[in-house]
Amino acid sequence: MRLTTASWTACLAGLLLAGMGGAAAMGGGDPFAFFDSVATLDRSDRDKLDRRDVIVRILPARAGQIGVFAASRLEAPPDALVAWTQAIAELKKGPFVPAIRRFSEPPVPEDLDGLRLDEVDLEDIRKCRPGRCDVKLTADEIEWMRAAIASGGAAWTEAVQSEFHRVVLARLEAYRESVPDVAASLTGYPDVDLTDSESFYYWSKERYSTGKPVVAVTHVTIIRPGVPGRPEVVVLGKQVFATHYRNASLGMTAVVRDDVRDVRYLVYVNRSQVDVLGGVLGGIKRKLIEGRIKSESSDLLARVRGRLESGEPPP
Repeated sequence: MRLTTASWTACLAGLLLAGMGGAAAMGGGDPFAFFDSVATLDRSDRDKLDRRDVIVRILPARAGQIGVFAASRLEAPPDALVAWTQAIAELKKGPFVPAIRRFSEPPVPEDLDGLRLDEVDLEDIRKCRPGRCDVKLTADEIEWMRAAIASGGAAWTEAVQSEFHRVVLARLEAYRESVPDVAASLTGYPDVDLTDSESFYYWSKERYSTGKPVVAVTHVTIIRPGVPGRPEVVVLGKQVFATHYRNASLGMTAVVRDDVRDVRYLVYVNRSQVDVLGGVLGGIKRKLIEGRIKSESSDLLARVRGRLESGEPPP
């Protein structure tokens, strides 16, 4: 069965947040009880957290899905996650994300200044045909690209760059009309106050290991649950569009507090549906990808933790 954008949001949100219903009663107990349905931490994990190690777990996943859980002790208040998320470019820009920018509200074409496709994607797009394209474009978008290439002549690459910007904006506008708020998928969970939530969109160019660069658009929603036993802050990041590998993705970054010890932790959970796990070598590819994700998730969470603990983000 092929899931729609809306059903993916609801499905993945449920998978990530299934522990929400029973966590409230924990009060000042285990700060990770919220995540029991996703990952359970043992004594050795908690000792590592006390040493400020980053722990990473690859989650059980269905065919075509990848899941990861990561956690670390955090020496920063929950508002640090809010402030740095609002300054998303300062939070994420680095070796894995060389280019990133937050969209205006409403989005405008100038928001995409600085977004450039690499040569490998330009060549892939030049070869695209409906039903056979190495970039995740619809049949209509492929025709738009082919028309831009034909009219661009010797300057076809610049024509494609410009047309790609139009594709990204069109995808974002369509998404905004059909799924206005990721947080709406959480309304079925008890005691979640969404009145103080906020959201925005950003585009990014991502580079991981030896794969192709990925241009992605992400919808961010910041939620402050305001309920004992729940995270102090939850940040949801839902994929709107990606040029390679991922068909759908939902991530959650949260700050949880141990009231007894007065200690906070930074937690990250992600589930994605990817297109590279099929075929007779699917099992081997999964092991390789999960190994890479485990290593990169540790580095990424440590980088985010460092920025949150460094103080206010640059203006």
